[in-house]
Amino acid sequence: NLKVNIILYFLHGDGQALQKGNENGYLSWGRNGLLFTAISLTLYTANVPEHIHTTAAAMIFASLSIVCVGAGTIHYVWDGFKLRRQMLISRGRLIWMISHSSCIIALWIAALLLFYEDVLFASAEKS
Repeated sequence: NLKVNIILYFLHGDGQALQKGNENGYLSWGRNGLLFTAISLTLYTANVPEHIHTTAAAMIFASLSIVCVGAGTIHYVWDGFKLRRQMLISRGRLIWMISHSSCIIALWIAALLLFYEDVLFASAEKS
């Protein structure tokens, strides 16, 4: 992703292309995380009575979703730090990038912790 951003910078010669490339990568990771979350919730709410494999698959897909969102956030912030001058980003804009992406990952982790809690309590009640 970083190589593509640098190539776009040299082709277009402005920081806007780097910013758009960085945000596009971040949104792609977020979209994949959202897809994995949707798959996880679909598997968990499927009407398969006491089927341990669907619960395990739901937990795996939920874990993959946090990996995707986490990787996207890390790349987004890291590229912001690394290419701040090339992307013509002010310090205030960089702080905004860090704060809003950190809030998103924090909310995602909190939601998945509640999901894991529900899954574990539901499996404990069945036992």
